[in-house]
Amino acid sequence: MDNIDQLKKRVQDLENELDIFKKKEEYLNNGIEKVKSIYDITRQNAEKIIYKSVVIANSLKDDAKSTLEKIKNNPNDLDKFIDELLHKNNHLLNNDINKVKKNIQEIVIKIINSK
Repeated sequence: MDNIDQLKKRVQDLENELDIFKKKEEYLNNGIEKVKSIYDITRQNAEKIIYKSVVIANSLKDDAKSTLEKIKNNPNDLDKFIDELLHKNNHLLNNDINKVKKNIQEIVIKIINSK
């Protein structure tokens, strides 16, 4: 084999290696795009969940404040007002942690599916 043939073979080997690197780069770029897409969806869902959590917390706070005002105005009906508060927010204040988890999962699914 003379130098020209060796150079041709070397050029061909380098071109093959370059093609491999280009395919790897394309594969990585596609993977990066998919990860970015998943990240964007996850971030949006997290934002929705955080927003809804704040809304739920504020609603619970407002309910508690309203209940305290009712109790202040009519202390004789303390049990009635507390029962109303507990009944209205039972989905969050349930003693059964599995029910609370299930309710939270349902809320999260509703939030994620809302557009």
